[in-house]
Amino acid sequence: MIYNQIRLILGDTPESKNNILGVPHPYANYLILNDLSDTVKSLKVPSGFQTGIKLVHQFEVKHGEDVELILDFDACRSVVRASNGEKYILQPTIKVTGTLNKSIVHGFVTDDLTPESPITGALVSAQVSDQNSARVVRSTLTDDGGADIDLEGKYQLLLSPDTSFNIVAYSEAKVLVGNPTEEKMYSPACAEVNVPIDEDIQQDFTLSLSDFGNISGTATVAANDDVIDTDDPPAVYITFYTSITGCGYVEVATHPVYPDTEGDLTFSVDLPLGSYDVVASAEDFIPDTGQVALIISGDTASVDLNIIEESGI
Repeated sequence: MIYNQIRLILGDTPESKNNILGVPHPYANYLILNDLSDTVKSLKVPSGFQTGIKLVHQFEVKHGEDVELILDFDACRSVVRASNGEKYILQPTIKVTGTLNKSIVHGFVTDDLTPESPITGALVSAQVSDQNSARVVRSTLTDDGGADIDLEGKYQLLLSPDTSFNIVAYSEAKVLVGNPTEEKMYSPACAEVNVPIDEDIQQDFTLSLSDFGNISGTATVAANDDVIDTDDPPAVYITFYTSITGCGYVEVATHPVYPDTEGDLTFSVDLPLGSYDVVASAEDFIPDTGQVALIISGDTASVDLNIIEESGI
């Protein structure tokens, strides 16, 4: 069937998960200003909730195919500051730059308790890995079910066919189990999946509970001239990698890190027992890696990381 246009309908209620600052979303659509105070401004969306954003582009979806549209969203041109300086308005500049045939990898993420239960909000990602690195190609969260309880714990990833990926499922949720109750976390699970052509494939995951510990530390950022532009500091991320039988090296979780009350970039993350590579990174900076292990329940490990601006930046 030939289609000539699509409409993007924006949500009118905030998402249930926390935002990149680790706090609940204050609005359905908003900006976080880069003003060192993380000032939040509501984003006005004219007619976006009712008629949506119309994109005119002809494309064909053949019987039995899944098609992905590639959208180029120009954020700088799409957000306009009102003349009074207080309001921000979405005037979207979006182009459809192409289409790609895709296949769907889908399934459910459940726990190994009796009876088993769906795990909502778990991160499921498609990764390309080798012995020393892993790159996330696409990720999604498992469904919370909403009005349809049958969708609880379900995920769906649109991926390139005739390609092999490590599909990784991980939940940062903590669960009380046993009598007396004891807090546990889920260990990550992984499966290598060869995505077929013109066919969807199901890959379910059952996550096992594990004791856990804590990894903490400080990330230090240094510029070539030893001076960091405090008006435009880099966004720093801490990423945790581990090895899983059957898949090898994979990324488990990534967290943004923000200055504490003293201006230090500190992080503290609970993770299931295991060995981890901890990587601090920022755009245009050379990443730094540390190795730590959590061996027994309640174990703690500390690692300090230093990232340096790339030469010529």
